[in-house]
Amino acid sequence: MESSKILFVMLLVMATTITLFAAPIRGELVVDAKGDNASDVHFPEGQEPFSLRGTGRFLAQSPRAVQTCDKYPRVCAAKGSAGPDCCKKQCVNVMTNKLNCGMCGKKSTSDEEELPFDDDEEIGTETSDIPLPESQKPSYLRGSGRFLAQTTCDSYPKICRVKGSPGRDCCNKKCVDLKTDKLNCGKCGQKCKYSEICCKGKCLNPLSDKKHCGSCNNKCKKGTKCVYGMCNYA
Repeated sequence: MESSKILFVMLLVMATTITLFAAPIRGELVVDAKGDNASDVHFPEGQEPFSLRGTGRFLAQSPRAVQTCDKYPRVCAAKGSAGPDCCKKQCVNVMTNKLNCGMCGKKSTSDEEELPFDDDEEIGTETSDIPLPESQKPSYLRGSGRFLAQTTCDSYPKICRVKGSPGRDCCNKKCVDLKTDKLNCGKCGQKCKYSEICCKGKCLNPLSDKKHCGSCNNKCKKGTKCVYGMCNYA
């Protein structure tokens, strides 16, 4: 009888041990490998969260010691986070957050036009080819084209001034160059004829125009004519 009790106790201890070791660790921190340099974040000595040392109990311990992204930026890279960016101790996505649109603290409005783009109006200067200084670029222009893909120039006119834009003018939600665009020559919706080209905002016939013979700004010499797009030197 005594041996049966001992055997029962041993079985109970074994069952408890197996249950403890088999229980999954809840709240494991899963960091997205998106190349956001999350692995480069260094924590002060003695303040490194236990989860970042290999066991993954960082989020599970948050009720006892709240971990904010201003001290631990990698929190925003965890799976299930509201966003990869940290604004006022909260994880957000500056690509979609209206209260932090493009950068922390910048509220989105329907007539938003205060983006940090070049505002040079000098004649003859192609502002679309002027790159923004790295320090003035909003986060959505640093290595990511998501903002440009999701934004139209009717809401953000200055988006047409970004380097690589087809033009600095906005027509029908698209960036165009009113000086050369055949469908918007001089103004939005002004179309040139099939045989014409748009030069300096005017529709011209390159087959006979002496100042734009064959192409824009191709001038024929004095005393010659433009015939079928070629200057006649005879």
